[in-house]
Amino acid sequence: MQYILVVEDDYDLNQAICYSLKKSGYGVYGVTFMEKGKQTFIENQIDLILLDVNLPDGEGFSFCQWVKKQREVPVIYLTARDMEEDALAGYESGAEDYVTKPFSMKILLRKIDVILKRTASVNHRIFTDENLYIDLDNARVMVKGQESSVTPTEYRLLCQFLMNRGQLLTYDLLLERLWDSGGQFVDRHALAVNINRLRGKIEFFLRLFFRFRKLFFSRIKLSLRCFKLNRTHLNFICSSTGIVMEKLPDKKRSEVVC
Repeated sequence: MQYILVVEDDYDLNQAICYSLKKSGYGVYGVTFMEKGKQTFIENQIDLILLDVNLPDGEGFSFCQWVKKQREVPVIYLTARDMEEDALAGYESGAEDYVTKPFSMKILLRKIDVILKRTASVNHRIFTDENLYIDLDNARVMVKGQESSVTPTEYRLLCQFLMNRGQLLTYDLLLERLWDSGGQFVDRHALAVNINRLRGKIEFFLRLFFRFRKLFFSRIKLSLRCFKLNRTHLNFICSSTGIVMEKLPDKKRSEVVC
């Protein structure tokens, strides 16, 4: 299912849009404030945003710019501001479309369908670095190429840490965001246990990887000390394994340094 975030301060219009979207098979989050929209965006999988320009706590333009800094999600403005400069500002902020009120719900649904189909292939949320691979849409976590089995709570924790990189997340904030879908709070002790368990799973695979790497390089060292290899052989082994070779001019053999 694809999920749409509706940020519209007119409550009746917000509810009407949400009803039509749900009827069309979309998952919907409806909010009336910009800050609540940011929180909802961070905590959930959002595939498209319907955004008003005039909001009680700020302008939709700044919200759209904030979204684009987080990840690439299509934004459609729904606004009564029909001046040319407003429409241009909307497109410059990164929006896919700028729709003025009043509008046809049928046409809006068609626009949403077209945009989601166009962006589906490039909107897959993946985080990767030299150690971690996290597929947010398919809930897959890999550490150094090894699949790591995480619980739903651990996965939601990992998403919070990932979506808030460089920010301080307090226990109270995490507890507020980790509301169980069954209606049960995660208490402070359970949260600490899940954090430690998540850290332990990631560190376990990293320790395993570096232990294997150290063993592998030690065996390469031993092999090179036991056999006389010419320069061509050494270059081939080093280029194949990524080892740095340090030439020792006073000795007949070369020594490999990890």
